[in-house]
Amino acid sequence: MFTKAKILKEKYGKNITTPFLQELIWFHRIKEDQDKELLALEFLNVCASQERKDKLFNKNFSTVSYKKDMQIRTILYNFPELEFIVKSSAEAVNKWEEIEKTLSQKSENPYSYKHLKKRFETVDVFYHSVQLLRKASLGLNTSRRWTSKFLFPFSFDTLFVDVDNRKDAFTIDRRFFSRGGEVLYLMVSRGKNVEKLKELILESYKISSQNKRWNSLLEILRDESNIYADERELGFLGTDSHEVFDQLVDDLIKLFELNISQNDIFEHLSSISAYYIVHFILTKSLEIVKSSNLNNEDIKVIYPIELMAPKSDHVRKSSRQIYKINEDLPIEALSKVFNDYMDQLNTESDKEVLLKKLKDELNYYNEDNHDEGNINLVDIRQEIWKEIFKKAKSDLTSIHRVLFKGVGLASVKKTNSYRYLANDEWLKTLVLINVNKRITFQEFIDLLYKKYGFIISNKHSDLLTETYSENDFQKNEKRLFERLRALGLLENKSDGYAYVINRYGRK
Repeated sequence: MFTKAKILKEKYGKNITTPFLQELIWFHRIKEDQDKELLALEFLNVCASQERKDKLFNKNFSTVSYKKDMQIRTILYNFPELEFIVKSSAEAVNKWEEIEKTLSQKSENPYSYKHLKKRFETVDVFYHSVQLLRKASLGLNTSRRWTSKFLFPFSFDTLFVDVDNRKDAFTIDRRFFSRGGEVLYLMVSRGKNVEKLKELILESYKISSQNKRWNSLLEILRDESNIYADERELGFLGTDSHEVFDQLVDDLIKLFELNISQNDIFEHLSSISAYYIVHFILTKSLEIVKSSNLNNEDIKVIYPIELMAPKSDHVRKSSRQIYKINEDLPIEALSKVFNDYMDQLNTESDKEVLLKKLKDELNYYNEDNHDEGNINLVDIRQEIWKEIFKKAKSDLTSIHRVLFKGVGLASVKKTNSYRYLANDEWLKTLVLINVNKRITFQEFIDLLYKKYGFIISNKHSDLLTETYSENDFQKNEKRLFERLRALGLLENKSDGYAYVINRYGRK
């Protein structure tokens, strides 16, 4: 693991000033401001950049060039004066002059907007075109700055990166695109069946003709060729291969093979992607900690999933307990790796060798240590761990909550603490990905446990080390049955079996 510290330092150097350990175990990085939609948007932005160079999912290609497209974004998201100008009593020629003048003042390095009058038949046609694109946007009603609002990802052409709102620069910003999407891209590129997924993503976001009208409209609005940022390094993922990566790729293949509108895929893409980011963090943690909540002592990440119960029961109790255990897992893993590493340094007597090792492998440097005759390794140990712990609590712990809440897999509803609670959209995602045509209800429950670690029925709750009410889990299973039936995802057949069904099928 620590042999990759050099790669991390070469990539980010001055940008990471804190000791790094979570980066080496998992990745660099994701922040809580990046919700599941922003995660998927950043992922697709990376895909679009790599596709332009014919390097999509080439795991040996480690740079990316994002599209800024500030001219179009200024028109769509930083032009509140448009409606007032359009509805004024001025002559059309004066309206066009005012539109051009107002837009040109939006940047210290103004773009030209003279082309708009030539390309749109009337001011009203221009206005309605802008309104159409605004309505097809994500985050429009949020408090996010205008440079952090985005078009729906109809195609690679409708994507652009998050930037700051300093009008003299518009440099790429990492608040909302915090590299989580880059990490997701790296995970996918290291999956076994990625070539098949590549074909499907190209078909959806480049070749598909169903969204060409959006691309054409953007071409009419745009009169600027220099729309791409400079090449920069992709994020860092310390694991070269993993079964979680393979399973992620296989689930994405199933998703993109669905016979549903491409525009409907994005919700499911963002949900399943967010799930796998968290699941990878927990899986890697468990591989280090090697603890188990199962009677057979299997090292498996598990999630007791409640289907909303009318009152607190043993399903909710188990879900809250294991939610907290999972939430703390990354800290446990960091503590074990850190303490094992520092214990090995106790045998190092050469001060300069020890300090160089800490600098090279953990990115720790304190000038005071070099000025002192002797160093106190206990104090250094406490100092480093304090920084590592603070960063992990800010990033890893919060991501478990933020992403799973967004997915529809975690909630505080009817309680004062988080637990795993599945909503309808998440159930739809699971059915669409995992059911080709139909499977029995019991087969579906078994699949969810085997593949994802989801514990819903007493059949799997009996595997837990702690004893919970079988009756409560039987009721939970029945609530899942009823929810799937209400959603049109389950039906009873004449053979006496209940089947979970996917009405869309696959291509």
